[in-house]
Amino acid sequence: MTTTSDLGMQIIREALESYLEPKMAALIVFGALQGQPDENLPQTAEGLMDFARGALALELTRRVGQAEATVVVSNLQAILGAALGSASPPRRRERHRPSQAATHALPDGSGPVKIVVVARSRRLMNQLRAAIGAHLVAAAATSDLKTLEELRRSLGPDVVVIDGQDAADIRPPDLATAMADARGRPLVLIWASDQPWGNAVSRAFDEHGTPFAMIARTEGHEPLLDYVRSRSHG
Repeated sequence: MTTTSDLGMQIIREALESYLEPKMAALIVFGALQGQPDENLPQTAEGLMDFARGALALELTRRVGQAEATVVVSNLQAILGAALGSASPPRRRERHRPSQAATHALPDGSGPVKIVVVARSRRLMNQLRAAIGAHLVAAAATSDLKTLEELRRSLGPDVVVIDGQDAADIRPPDLATAMADARGRPLVLIWASDQPWGNAVSRAFDEHGTPFAMIARTEGHEPLLDYVRSRSHG
């Protein structure tokens, strides 16, 4: 059985949110997706189940502990089975929200955050959409300067995320020049600024005087989600 990746990840994210704060659910989904072998999200029922039992279960265990993770994954599999057409009904559980809070919550009634991801692949864009919610993020990805210019005009991004570990086909000085002239002054983030291409882009932005924020890969993904959520429209 095939489903869309947005629908499948929505089911997973909303199921997690019945146990965890939305911000923690987003962290767990994003962290689990870091280990995916390619840029595509799970799209089949089997792929979603494998993701829930594997990478997601590991990230849950790391964040909330083995006992809680076991319960959440068991119920998540039942929810996926019911939603995607199997005979296994979801077991209901009283909502439990741990106190951990690592990212800002999106305000109620906020519009989508408009994001352009500059990278060779669509991996980071897909991960952000899956973690935060496709209905809360209007995202596009580009690996060349011409398309970046077109997206800046058509989308008017709130945030431009430059993936420092997935080098786009753009010279860092050219990227710094382009973003210095960006209309609307979007927030520019260099994710994985401690990686070779991210470091080169950071140096180019510094030399050009283009405003930006750096997030080293070693800092984890919490700051990235914090920055994106901070630009939501309330």
